[in-house]
Amino acid sequence: MAEFRLQAKEQGVSGIRVQDGTLRLRPTLAARSLGVVLMTIGAVFVIVAASARTPAAVVVGVAGVLGGVAGWRAVVAKVVAEPDGLTVTNHWRKEHLGWDEVQSVSVEVLTSSAGRLPYSSPIHPPHKFACGVIRLTKADSLVADALVSLPAAQSGDLPVAAELKAAVLARFRDNLSGPTAG
Repeated sequence: MAEFRLQAKEQGVSGIRVQDGTLRLRPTLAARSLGVVLMTIGAVFVIVAASARTPAAVVVGVAGVLGGVAGWRAVVAKVVAEPDGLTVTNHWRKEHLGWDEVQSVSVEVLTSSAGRLPYSSPIHPPHKFACGVIRLTKADSLVADALVSLPAAQSGDLPVAAELKAAVLARFRDNLSGPTAG
């Protein structure tokens, strides 16, 4: 395998790093920071709810738990690609895949009526997201939370982080066995 290098347009993108032959993809710094804020607010809500012991406190406690879980999504999400395969971490689920199990890496615009916290909320649109999708040879797919961003129509002239990260991951895979890899 030839040494994998990021292209110039990829080098300044938050959440893309290559070190010692390993590609690491994370949500952008803004999304991770928002995740930490949501987790902190969620913890405060839970503490307030636990000390109040009223019916309204239950609502505050549930909101705290939901906020904490939403923040957790952005904090732990990652894709680690190595020569022998990749690991995709979403929430508490971690998938280890060999490259022979990966058919393709692409970006799709997905819609969620509840939004996709911490990128947006059920109350505040947008509800469409550009998501990195890993298609598997067993006719299944896996959405990688580390490869989620606003779609091009909502990001203006900025490069879409999901598209850049999916392209980097696809190039890393292709780099393993030369230009004939799919």
